[in-house]
Amino acid sequence: MADPVRRYYTALEARAWDEVESLLAPDFVYELPQSHERVHGVENYLRFNQDYPGEWHLEVDRVIADGDREAAVQLTVTYEGEPMANLSLLTFDDEQRITRMVDFWPEPAERPSGRPYYVESD
Repeated sequence: MADPVRRYYTALEARAWDEVESLLAPDFVYELPQSHERVHGVENYLRFNQDYPGEWHLEVDRVIADGDREAAVQLTVTYEGEPMANLSLLTFDDEQRITRMVDFWPEPAERPSGRPYYVESD
């Protein structure tokens, strides 16, 4: 299970959008509990990352898998030169594509103003 996880984060860090897309299921859902946001679909998720402002980098610190279907990933995310902890929970389909990702950040956050139309509030 660690291999598809690491492939995904390597592709995301490299901004290899075609590779990222190939690792996501068509019905992919991305959730950010602290800001009460949800992004439905691969295209919207790719756009979310492509449009994200500032300089960001990802480093996988640890992967814990539960069989072939779920993984918890501890990351160090550096944003604008500042490192912060991240915990991501990933769910996979039979083809080892990610169907759902829930991202937990170190502090609660309000939904930023001006988020694009494809980001929902819960």
